[in-house]
Amino acid sequence: MAMWHFLPRVLYRRALALLLICGVPLLCGLLTASPVAAQCLLCAPAPTDGAAMPSTNRPLRVEVVTNLDFARLVAGTGGGTLTIDANSSTRAVGDVRSLGGFVLSGRILIEGEPGRMVRITIPSDASMNGTNGRILISNIASDVAPVLPLGPDGRLEVRFGAELRLIGTISGNFHGRIPVTVDYE
Repeated sequence: MAMWHFLPRVLYRRALALLLICGVPLLCGLLTASPVAAQCLLCAPAPTDGAAMPSTNRPLRVEVVTNLDFARLVAGTGGGTLTIDANSSTRAVGDVRSLGGFVLSGRILIEGEPGRMVRITIPSDASMNGTNGRILISNIASDVAPVLPLGPDGRLEVRFGAELRLIGTISGNFHGRIPVTVDYE
């Protein structure tokens, strides 16, 4: 589990989390995390149209709860596709078989000012690099709308899945990151 802690005395408008993705033909690796920068509201220019700055009593905080994990897979000579939905359900098409392990959807927890609208941006594609090459994941999709309010407790959980296509005889341990941006609206 990776956690990003923001400085308590600085107010942030944007939080950026990099979610790790694991998976592939042979073995999944471990999660590593690093803190990421966010834009400071105190550094932003004052509005010129007379509009007030939005209140941000609580900075945004993003925590990776579960990494997207394709577990251990093997593909036959014809290749195939494994799709994980936001609830960790899977669907295999073609010559793809599991060698064990847990297939998990990605899950993040967003915390901030209760009831405040946030915009969540997740790219539709990402790549995983390994010792023997690179694998692309596509159709990354979450279970929530891109703009919605934080709950009355200031929390929102977002789950997402993706599609992994295995072609040819590539093998190894593959790891990647999915940049997720969360902004107050």
